[in-house]
Amino acid sequence: MASNGTEAIERYESLRPDVALIDFRLPDIDGLQAARTILRAHPDAAILLVTAYPTKRLIEESRRHGIRGFCSKSDIKCVVEAVAALLDGQEYFKSPPLD
Repeated sequence: MASNGTEAIERYESLRPDVALIDFRLPDIDGLQAARTILRAHPDAAILLVTAYPTKRLIEESRRHGIRGFCSKSDIKCVVEAVAALLDGQEYFKSPPLD
């Protein structure tokens, strides 16, 4: 577990997880920026971005930058399904946008 975006990037580098679950709201850099940094170095990284405030724009931006999954963190079923999909090599963008 990382406490901020910079630490999330460092942890990804050292642990190389099968799936990285990153919160959009982080203290230093946001989760989207952290994910982009990881994906520049590891284009095949399976990243699931979660947020309490999903928007259509954030979902579209996530896809555009190579993030493979997106969920509202309040929907635990979505998170579980998304992790399973990413582990299976699929994408997962099911959360309805709120905007």
